[in-house]
Amino acid sequence: MGLLIEKFKPSKVFVDATNSAGISDRLTEEGYPAQRIHFGEGAVDDKLYVNRRDELWGDMLTWLQDKPASLPDEDDMASQLTSVQYSYDSKRRKKLESKEKMFDRGLKSPDDADALALTFAKGGIGTAADAQAFRGRRRFN
Repeated sequence: MGLLIEKFKPSKVFVDATNSAGISDRLTEEGYPAQRIHFGEGAVDDKLYVNRRDELWGDMLTWLQDKPASLPDEDDMASQLTSVQYSYDSKRRKKLESKEKMFDRGLKSPDDADALALTFAKGGIGTAADAQAFRGRRRFN
């Protein structure tokens, strides 16, 4: 991971620390601008989304629907972005399908899509300049 950080020199590196903070801790020890995001914590906009992951995926969807957003033409990423189902809770808030339910349907974890969603946390991709810079990157791994 450090090599990608060195290559792209992001101002922040958002890490899902829901089950483990070890990766973000190690990156911080190495001097990288890591910031923990807990997918399972409550959404900032808790009237629309159940948790932070649901919200970040919603922000990602909005970005993808706005032109000129684009992604590299990669089958694995396209599959991950389109395979996650969603529903609504009793308060009509959007809720993504759990990874366990995805596994039950024979699908793998959408790790690359989750990584893309993390870029929308706390000042991640969102400005036109950020979107332009992101479009210039051809690989996620």
